[in-house]
Order: sequence, then structure tokens, then C-alpha cells
Amino acid sequence: MVNASIKYLWGIESGEYTSPEYVTLTGSSTLVKFESDLKNISVLIDYWIFQWWRADDEYNKKVDDEAMKSDFIVLTHAHLDHSWRVPLLVKNGYDNPIYMTKLTALQSEQMLLDFVKVARAKMEEAKEQNEKIEKELKLHIFIVEAYEKLKSKISKQDREKIKWALYKKFGENYNLDALFTESKAILEEEKVFSIEDIKTKLETVTELLYDETDIANMMSLVHILEVWDEEVLNDFFYIDKYNKKTLEYILDKILKWYEKEIFIDNSVFNKIKDELSERIAKTKKVLEENTRIKKDNEKLSEELDEALNFVLYVDREQSKDLFDEYSKKLKKYGVKDYSDIEDALEKPYKVKYSLETLEKVSKLLKVKVKTWDEKNKRIIDSIKLNFLDAGHIEWSVQALITVVTESVNTALKNKKNKDWFGKKTAKHTNLLFSWDLWRIKNPNLSWRPEVSSLKLDYAQYETTYAWRNHPNREQTEKEFLDELSISNWKVIVPTFSMQRTQEILMLLIEDMYKHRWDKDELDKLKLELKEVESDYNSIENKNSVKAKQLFRTIEILKDDIKKIKKSSYFFNIVLDSPLSEKITNIYISELWEKYDLLDPATQIELFGREVITYIKNKKEQKELYSGKRAYRKEIIISSSGMCEWWAVVSHLQANLENPKSTVVFVWYTPPNCRGWLIKEKKDVSIEWEVYKVSCNIVDIKWFSWHIDEEELLQLLSETSINRWAKVSLTHWTDSRLELREKIST
Repeated sequence: MVNASIKYLWGIESGEYTSPEYVTLTGSSTLVKFESDLKNISVLIDYWIFQWWRADDEYNKKVDDEAMKSDFIVLTHAHLDHSWRVPLLVKNGYDNPIYMTKLTALQSEQMLLDFVKVARAKMEEAKEQNEKIEKELKLHIFIVEAYEKLKSKISKQDREKIKWALYKKFGENYNLDALFTESKAILEEEKVFSIEDIKTKLETVTELLYDETDIANMMSLVHILEVWDEEVLNDFFYIDKYNKKTLEYILDKILKWYEKEIFIDNSVFNKIKDELSERIAKTKKVLEENTRIKKDNEKLSEELDEALNFVLYVDREQSKDLFDEYSKKLKKYGVKDYSDIEDALEKPYKVKYSLETLEKVSKLLKVKVKTWDEKNKRIIDSIKLNFLDAGHIEWSVQALITVVTESVNTALKNKKNKDWFGKKTAKHTNLLFSWDLWRIKNPNLSWRPEVSSLKLDYAQYETTYAWRNHPNREQTEKEFLDELSISNWKVIVPTFSMQRTQEILMLLIEDMYKHRWDKDELDKLKLELKEVESDYNSIENKNSVKAKQLFRTIEILKDDIKKIKKSSYFFNIVLDSPLSEKITNIYISELWEKYDLLDPATQIELFGREVITYIKNKKEQKELYSGKRAYRKEIIISSSGMCEWWAVVSHLQANLENPKSTVVFVWYTPPNCRGWLIKEKKDVSIEWEVYKVSCNIVDIKWFSWHIDEEELLQLLSETSINRWAKVSLTHWTDSRLELREKIST
């Protein structure tokens, strides 16, 4: 019999993972174990842990043993809250296949590399700050101790040493009493009374969990599977006859499809084992002979090289006997030029399989190969993996796993006639694992979630927004664009680099294209204003009726010009995020028809200019706030969406305390992250400085990229689910329980 057990590592609150110090609602990971009479197989779907800075760093370092032992990993999409810890598994020795779509692979690599880059920079910042804090606190301790010692009874020599130390730090003119009062107050406020206490004040510097090499090793394990493909993760082979090619067949199957089972008749098994032992013994002899050949070749190569040098470059008359001896040797081996030396050497024996490989197979033979005494037991004949489009981001997927089970005996009978199982004997179990899902109503750029054509025995769905129904998408987009038009200064849009940035850019450029005629209208109004102003200036009596009429016309035209300049066509769009630019280029390259408006060539064709300005470095970033550009209205799109790190931090520093600036949020921010504090207009700390939020804050609610309650119920109604099947709801807490009741009824 085959059993399936499903364990949620994260993404669903239970036991010790319910601490309010952690944000587990998006950290997602599912471990699926299939157990049969002969073999157990496990699949890990996504791998992440607690989110943001409140995560337990020590716990994050730990690797789940069951995750390490999984036979396959499926990555549904590239967001860090689903992929972040996969390289950590690889670093710790995981080397089995990792399945994902091509676009997920391209994005994951860039996301993970960028995360390592930022994490390393944060580590350096923390170290520098720790050094600064330690230096300052040590100075205050030195001042207090020096003051107290000088006030006590000490030797003249010690007194002079202390005064000399103070002189070296502060020179001649210093007020020790004032220094002492200030230092004493600081140390008491910081609760630091000795050098040992300083360590408690220093920020913990989190070490890198993995680096670029680990990410590269992870990518080497990636198997690309698109939504239209199917992959057989585990299959069943049988061998009931023996011939000269049987061992080669076994070697081929074990080495190339090591995860698949091979069943061998008892009589064949012993012959295979004996032949493999003979192959190992022969290979050892061949390797010894090749070692001898290599040694002889090295010696002969040196001799032929020496002979050729003598014959070609030494006068024959200088040593006729040696010349003749060398000439005879060269003739014997057919060497006339240096290029002939390689052909003269003895060729080593070819070895199809290395000794290490053969010995490895010899050990695996006992584990990987099953014999006929087990043929009446039930097996996992095959595990098939299909991807369904999840729509959450481009080519994010739902994992559909089909388990085909059969008894060995029945499977063998079927295998002799065809490569699949008869409907009467094989049992198919379909399990669907959906993590983040896109919306159904008004899906905008991404596709709506795909519905399985198979009848499901198990289904997992996210319920991040099961507690609400989203409003009309067009209404939300209009609100967003209107807010951008109203602002007259810098507008900061914190965003996520992948999909979110590209979607906002597409929204802006599409709206620019809709208003492309506003430029002609503006030119027309400017020309008319110029003519009216000319007529007005030509009138000497400004109090005349005509002058007053022209003056009113001028005011109306100026007001019209002012209004039309707020059109999205005239937006200055700035993208400040190296990662966002890389992801954008991936979308342009892989999905050009969909994201052609992001292509600079298309923009030039439509607007006569590139409408997106990419910030390449810190210098260009600073130029946004210098010279005439400091007063220019610009829509600055920058990561990260939670305002915790990356480029957006610099823009927040430049704009949070400016009443003319605006920060526009277009998605949910968890409580107590920096984005949430800014929304609440609470003081925020950035790089150890406190900023008051004086700028305009706009929170465009319901601009969601997750399926809502109504949409999820619709998706479930369209899905074919067995009556005895189980449906699992993940993400969030109370709302999930409420939705369960609605589904049950």
C-alpha cells in the first residue's frame, strides 16, 4: 500500500512557530512523503523560514533533516519567501534535482545573488557601526576612569601617565569636569559601566548563510520544466533475462536515472553481481597498465624530443655517431617533426566507466536493485510532475503531483506489453500544491490561476486574503494614477523588483500612451498663449475692455496648461534598482510581446524618447536631488517594497521630512516593518538616524497580487475534487478558519 504524508515546514502557524516575534504568513515550505512497501520518496515544495529582521538567525542556520533527504525540490516561483533557503540546502550537501520553470530559474538566480550582495553590505555597515560605537563608549569609560583616578590618591607617576594620556587625546585646552559629566551621563543612559558591558550594546552581525558559489551550485541542479511539460520523477524498470548487454543496461540505468527503481530476477542478479566484480578487477588491471604506459610515454617523449632537437639544429660533423643514432630512432618511430611525437606514443586503454563509478554501482546494487522475492509487494510505479500556471508572477506555478501505484507482479505483466499501466490495475492519486496565487477578477498582466483537468485527491490553496474581497482593479489603478498627478514634487513608490516593478512601469507607460495626444494639445495651448500675450502686450491701455478680456484669456490658458502638464504623458519615470533593471531585461528578452513597452526601442518608436531613466550608481542617485533636478517632479520607483533595505532607503532619507514629497504605497506592509511605520507616520530609524515623517503618505489599498476570498471560492467551484479529498488552507490565521467553514458548508 502507498501512503502520502504532508508536512508544512512553514507558511501555516503551529506549535512553536506562533510567536508574535515572527512573521510566518508568507514563509512557505511543504514536504510531501510517499511511502510504499519497497521505497519511500519525498518532494520538497519551496523552502524558506521566518521573514525579515525579527527572524531567529540561529534557527535560520539550521537545516531540516527531512528537507535535506528529499529526493526532489520543486520551486513554485522566485520570491525570496519561497526560495531563500534552497542554496543553504545545497551548501550542506543536497545534490538532487530542483525543478522550476525557465523564467523562475532566471529570476531566482538574480534575486538570490542580489540578496547575498545586500546582506554582505549590511554586514559591513553593522561592523563599521559597531567599531564606531565601541570606540565612542571606550572613550567615555576612559574619561570617567581617568577623572575618578585623578580625584583619588594615586602615585605621582600614575597621575602623570593619566594626564599625558588625556593630553594626547584632547590637547592642552580641555575641561575634564565637563567631559566627565557628559561621559558619565552617556554611560548611565546606555547602561554601560565597564568594557565588558560594551559587547551587549553592539549590534549582532549576522553571517552569510551562503554565498555566490552556493547559488551557482544550486543552479547547476536545476531541471527546467515548463507548464506544458510533464516530468516522470520516479519510474520502474525490470530485467528478467541475462545477456552480454545486461550489465551495460544496469550501469546506464543506475548512473543516469539513479532515482528510479530497477527490479531484477534472482537468477539474473547473481550473474550481474559476478560480472560487475570481474569488471572492477579488469578495470584495476587496465588502470595499472595505463599508469605504466603513461610513464613510458613520458620517457619516450623526452627521448624523441632530444633526438629531434639534435638532428634539426646540431651540425652532423660535430658528432656523426650520435647523429646517426638519433636519426635511426626517429625513423623507427616515424618522427619527422614535433607534431609526430604524439602519434609515436603508445595509446592508453579506454575505460568506459571509472573505477570509482563501478565501485559506487557495486554498493548501490544492493540498495537500488530489488529482486523477485519482493515482486508481490505494492510499489510506487511512477511519480509525475506537472506545472499549472499560478499567475502570481510570470511563470509561477502550482505543482500537480500524480502518484501511480501498482503491485510489482501486475506491473511486470503490463510492462511487457506497453510502457504505461492499465486503468484497471494502476491507482492514480493527484495532489495539487498551490502557494501564492494571482487574482481571477481583473488579473491585469499576469494570467489567472490555471484549473487542473484532473480530479484531485488533495489540494492546497493560499488564503492570505481570505478575509476580504478586492475592489475593481480599474478603480484602484485610477486612484493610483490620480495621486501621481496631484503631486508636484518627488513621488517615491517603494516596490518589489520582480513583477511588481514591471507591472507599475507597464501601468504608467500604458497610461502615457493613452494620453499621447496631450503633447500636441500642450503645444497648441502654448502657441495660443504666446499669441494672446503678444496681443495683450501690444495694448497700451491695460484697463481697456479688450486688454481685460485678453488678460482673462491668458489666465485661463495658463490654468489649462498647468492642468495638462499633470498628464501622465509628461511623467518623469525613474527606476532606481539594479535588480529591477535586470529582471526587466529578463522580461523584455523572454516575454517581449507582453512587455514590449518596457523595451527602450519601443519607447523611442512610440514617444520619440526613452521614458524610463535607469539609475546606475550612487552618483546618479544624488543628482536627483541637486541643481535644477532637485525641484523637478519625478516618479521614483525603487526597491524594496517594505522599505527595509536596497535603494529605496536613500530616497526615503531625502524625502521623509519634506512636506512637498510624497510616498505612495500600493501593497500590504506587515506591522512594525519600516514601511508600516512610515504609513502610520511614526518616527523611523534609518542608518542610526531618526527621521520624522512629514511628507505626504498615500496608501492605495487593495492593490493586491493575491487571490481574495470570493475568487478563491470561485476557483474551488471550478476545480474537480474527489468527495473524500482533503483541502488544505495556508497563510494567515483566523480568516483561514472562517473560510474553512464556508468551504465545508
